[in-house]
Amino acid sequence: TICRFQYSSVANILVEKFDPLLNKYRELMGHLMSSSTENAPPNVAQQVAILEGQLTWLTYIVGSIVGGHSWSSSRIGNGEETLDANLSKRVLQLAQGMDYRLTNSNGVGKADAKLEVAMLYYFQNFRRVYMFMWEQSSSGGSSISTMGSMKLESVPSTKQKVYQNMFEHMGLGDHAVVANLIVTKIGKNLKFWPEEHDIVAKTLNLLTDMAGGYSSSKLL
Repeated sequence: TICRFQYSSVANILVEKFDPLLNKYRELMGHLMSSSTENAPPNVAQQVAILEGQLTWLTYIVGSIVGGHSWSSSRIGNGEETLDANLSKRVLQLAQGMDYRLTNSNGVGKADAKLEVAMLYYFQNFRRVYMFMWEQSSSGGSSISTMGSMKLESVPSTKQKVYQNMFEHMGLGDHAVVANLIVTKIGKNLKFWPEEHDIVAKTLNLLTDMAGGYSSSKLL
């Protein structure tokens, strides 16, 4: 994406926008607890609707930016993966918060459906860019392995180093932890959103794509 030409500046702006919104959203979710947004006082429901609308747009933006990462780019290895990590961390923390409320309320405390769809868009872009490296990373760089026609030498490649650096800077755990978060999200969507055909369809597409990928299917 074009923003990668000024990625550091753009990422800083997005983080500055994302953090206060995420903190405020967590605060409101703490007040709502297991109640639905519809049953909240009108002023609280309005605040939640505004926040979820803003977080929806930011999630789409982050998904688009992360999806614009190119492993064939001459810019690989210049530290942009740490910016991907900083942005992805916010989105994944938002996903965790949404699922926590959804589970504790037994499906009553749902986020706006548009935010759920935006989250799936992010997951698809993250899967497409980073999941294909998971099997390569699991070799630990200690032996030669193959994926398709690509041979991996004992010394970690630049791509492997970038990949590992990304997850280290994200600070949420390794690739298996993130995979578990996505799979958990898939299960919650299918359990609690059966009436939302768009969410169900996009969730099943994500599951199919993960199961069809060589690296990601090894983690399912």
